[in-house]
Amino acid sequence: QAPDTRAECAAFVRLARNQPTPDLRRALSAMVALGLGAGLDGADQREVTPGDIVDTDLGDGTTALLVHVRGRRPRAVVVRSTYEPLLREALDLHNTSRRGKHTPIYGLSKSRRNVTSTVTSKSVTATGTGVDINAARLRATWLLACMNAPVPLNALLSSAGLKSARTLTDLLAYCPPAEPEQVAVVLRAMDGSLSGGERR
Repeated sequence: QAPDTRAECAAFVRLARNQPTPDLRRALSAMVALGLGAGLDGADQREVTPGDIVDTDLGDGTTALLVHVRGRRPRAVVVRSTYEPLLREALDLHNTSRRGKHTPIYGLSKSRRNVTSTVTSKSVTATGTGVDINAARLRATWLLACMNAPVPLNALLSSAGLKSARTLTDLLAYCPPAEPEQVAVVLRAMDGSLSGGERR
């Protein structure tokens, strides 16, 4: 799936925050925040409950949200700071509605199929019901952001729940071209602290 543009991502956040009911706002906010903020697709999001989302200390005094993902790609992912407020808003709405800490953040069953399509089909815009937001594209957008950040490949694969970099190669066409001078500076600065076979 092709990634969403920056303008589209901002529009999704606005749309989520302006849903007419607390339930619609909670569901769409969670879907957008988990997709763009932590790279979770529809299958990953199926079992997520507030009990799976916790505050974690990053070691420098900074507190972030950490999502424990279950299912076929179990892992723990820190939420991007840009989308953390939206996810916290969804959690607050969940708690206010007394849905329970171990109830899925939207829906009621952890065995549901097409959980995100149900969310988008019920969400509304000024022109009617149904919004054009795709969970796979949200994940692709998150992956692209990671690919353009200083994240080691093995760490990215682990956070994304991937066993190979094949998915990443499909997104290379969407990466902005790197300035040769910047690449040269980075390559020259590598200190070789980890040589072949070494592990931290």
